[in-house]
Amino acid sequence: MKHLIWIRYILMALSVVVILFGWLLRENVDLLLNWMYIMLILGVGSMIIMSVISLAQNPKGAVQALLGFALILVIVGVAYAMSDGTPMQTPTNYFDNPTELKIADTGLFAMYALMAVSILAILVGEIRNAFK
Repeated sequence: MKHLIWIRYILMALSVVVILFGWLLRENVDLLLNWMYIMLILGVGSMIIMSVISLAQNPKGAVQALLGFALILVIVGVAYAMSDGTPMQTPTNYFDNPTELKIADTGLFAMYALMAVSILAILVGEIRNAFK
């Protein structure tokens, strides 16, 4: 597992370099977007691989993992149901693709909900640990 620590440090250093390079050259948004896609693919891929490994090592923990996955699916489903695909006008652009607008709204609503759930979990965990 020691090699995973080094991989994490290398990816963090590369991320800092890419972000600084993208910030200094403001026209180079594609670099930042491509790096985001690479990190997203690595994150989702490693999450799936580590979940399968954990599932093989601890089958009883599979129920808890499936419940967590189901909770995320419910949150994303509710966020999609709440999203709106109505065309909109901004001072610089007109957005009329309902699919893109629904996906953007879904991402925003899901992020807000997952952030609230994370903060709530942190608070509940800290309060529970304070009384142990």
